[in-house]
Amino acid sequence: MPSPPRPSLYGIRAASVASHCLEGQGNSDGGDRRRAEWPRRKWKSRMVKGFLRQGDPSPQNSADKNQSFQSHQPLTRSSAMPHRHHHHGSSMEHLMGLLKINVRRGIDLAVRDIVSSDPYVVVKMGSQKVKTRVVKKNTNPEWNDELTLSITDPKTPIQVLVYDKDMFSMDDTMGDAYFSIEPFLEAQKMELSSLPNGTIITRVQPNRENCYSEESRVVWQNGKVVQDMVLRLRNVERGEVELQIHWVNIPGSRGLASYIRGGGAMAKETNGCMFSGSSRARSSSEALLGLLRIKIKRGYNLAVRDLYSSDPYVVVQMGKQKVKTRVVKRNLNPEWNENLTLCVNDPSLPIKLRVYDRDTFSFDDRMGEAEFDIRPLLSVVEMDLEGLPSGIIVRKLTPTRQNCLAEESYISWVNGRVVQDMILHLRNVERGEIELHLQWIDTSGTP
Repeated sequence: MPSPPRPSLYGIRAASVASHCLEGQGNSDGGDRRRAEWPRRKWKSRMVKGFLRQGDPSPQNSADKNQSFQSHQPLTRSSAMPHRHHHHGSSMEHLMGLLKINVRRGIDLAVRDIVSSDPYVVVKMGSQKVKTRVVKKNTNPEWNDELTLSITDPKTPIQVLVYDKDMFSMDDTMGDAYFSIEPFLEAQKMELSSLPNGTIITRVQPNRENCYSEESRVVWQNGKVVQDMVLRLRNVERGEVELQIHWVNIPGSRGLASYIRGGGAMAKETNGCMFSGSSRARSSSEALLGLLRIKIKRGYNLAVRDLYSSDPYVVVQMGKQKVKTRVVKRNLNPEWNENLTLCVNDPSLPIKLRVYDRDTFSFDDRMGEAEFDIRPLLSVVEMDLEGLPSGIIVRKLTPTRQNCLAEESYISWVNGRVVQDMILHLRNVERGEIELHLQWIDTSGTP
């Protein structure tokens, strides 16, 4: 007589059927009967265990089960609730605020399918992970998805990972990048409500230590600080991702101010504006007097540094601060019309201006330099000019051997602000001039 099927091979239902069939054979010997009863006992035992797991309705077993269940039950809603409340309080105690990340688009991403990719972006910070939607068959996708991270430690770098979505295999990697939010948070510490919309507060230059593919700008825009960036993807043949970030304060959190007051690690310099703890500076030489907005309008008759022309850009420096314009290709009379912003701590420092020709495969060529003094501008700022008609000239500066003025420079009162127009003659070069427009921005409301 064939032996009954093993439950481990055919399952409980097969064992039950075999047991039922063998019970009908009354002439079987004891050994056969025991073999027939074994799968039935096994099956009944499993049924009882399953029944007990679901709950035995008998009062005694129910009481025993409840006593045992309560002693091994840390995950019910009632028992977990106090722990969750405690955790929430702890989170708010450490939470500084939220970082909103607008993942705008990808640029020239790698191909991971036959002729294209189905890319999406994952953003990670510590144990947090958020991601965009998938854009099908596109190596220049536009997501415009807003992701949110809770910030407890701003020193933790934020990782950006790009993947190609696959249906029947693991998603392919399409590169990664990272960025730090500390320069962005430095701008958050400043009182900027009086700034004109679009004022550039800080610029972060690409280098070997970061993933920026071009200059990243922290800007005062529509009443908040935002940072635009284009990240160059690593560990992949090509590709960039464009982002914009801004900060959101959360009521009940410890806030950004607590982190600033918390000390030393964040006391650093951003565009020459020194901050340490809750005070703006440790001495009067470090105190922020205000912001100088420099509009680089245009260049005139600049020197030739390539075959027939040049690719000029302007670098402006004051002390340790350094900002620059974009490059204008093949033009000796370039029009930049670009606003640069400097934090003024020490007005006695001259502002130096250098013009360069951008070269791809060698060092950039010099195209002359100049400098100017902002103390005449500040002397007008200290005057009481309220009530004067807009456009009135308050002070006039003339060219001398001691300055770089190519013609008279006028300091005027325009629309409630002190401004100065000037044209600088470039030195240490055969020819060339640069036209500027200066505007003083008062930050006296800064705490």
